Amino acid sequence: MIWGTIIASIMMVLTVLKKDLWDKLLGLSSLSVKISALSALVAYSLNEGFLMDVTLMYVMASGAGTVLFLMFLMRSGIE
Repeated sequence: MIWGTIIASIMMVLTVLKKDLWDKLLGLSSLSVKISALSALVAYSLNEGFLMDVTLMYVMASGAGTVLFLMFLMRSGIE
């Protein structure tokens, strides 16, 4: 389980370091999904409602940020 997490993290970092902007967008989106899943697990295990609220706000903000970055890339015509 730990090795899978390490390998997934390395692959995500390599995706973010690529020169193609679409790959960077994919890596950042993958990072935000991993962070939100981890924070949801922590909130559930600690049985803290406010942490789950923070997690939900983070998920909404990261999703909106990904969509806005995608719209910026589409308008600028970068392929």
